Amino acid sequence: MSTISNSHDKVVRLRGKPASKQTDQASDAANRVRRQLSLLQGYADLMEGLSPAQHVQILRVMAEKTRELTDALHPFLEVEEERPGLEDYREARSRTQALLSDYRMLLGRLRDTTAALKETPRPVANG
Repeated sequence: MSTISNSHDKVVRLRGKPASKQTDQASDAANRVRRQLSLLQGYADLMEGLSPAQHVQILRVMAEKTRELTDALHPFLEVEEERPGLEDYREARSRTQALLSDYRMLLGRLRDTTAALKETPRPVANG
């Protein structure tokens, strides 16, 4: 017993650098990412030989784990600019639909006009 206690007395503990908040966050995120990836791999391995209904259940769980993985990485993503809001997408879709509607109407009128021009006889030039 004395040899064990003596060997511990010879160990010098070094002071570690105090971890910053950002380092702690990165370490926690890395652990969450490892855990989620491991779970996803395990779920993928489980799917072999299962019924389609069981595949659906496992894929739902995998989707949830993927969402958690994304949430873990979200603070580390560099976002240049903020994404447009849902209202902006709806407004763009509405304008696109209106433009397509106008295009179809004008194309129909153009086709009618060209068909009418083809049907009318051309005057013969006296020369």
